[in-house]
Amino acid sequence: MAASSQAVPIHYKIAKEAIELTRTWSIWLSGLNTSIIAAVAVIVKADGFCEGSKPWMIATITCTAGSLLASNMTLSALPYLVTHLVDKVSTDNDIWEINVYTYRSVPKLKILLLLQSFLWSLAIISFAGFAMFSLCK
Repeated sequence: MAASSQAVPIHYKIAKEAIELTRTWSIWLSGLNTSIIAAVAVIVKADGFCEGSKPWMIATITCTAGSLLASNMTLSALPYLVTHLVDKVSTDNDIWEINVYTYRSVPKLKILLLLQSFLWSLAIISFAGFAMFSLCK
């Protein structure tokens, strides 16, 4: 496995625990993102939306979709990571520095995790703006 030069030696058991925590967080975040999309749909169906809330709705859906995509990519990369761990202390176990899927065009796991959390945070802020402007009726 090709970890970058920034990789640090990590024990196999620690790497597996980090993968499990990452899996759990990504699953929860996918559920939260789905809930945000459902809430937007409920608000739009129940009351429609004011013109001022439309940009907030678009931002909410865009950020939520981006976060869901990053979560999906993260979850689908985890089996690859688990199968390529070495049973010792090694830089090959630094899952944050490994190129997932072995493709150069796919970001490292740490970038995917940053994207999913950052976009989720923006989705929450956008949803708050959307909900606030939707109360204008």
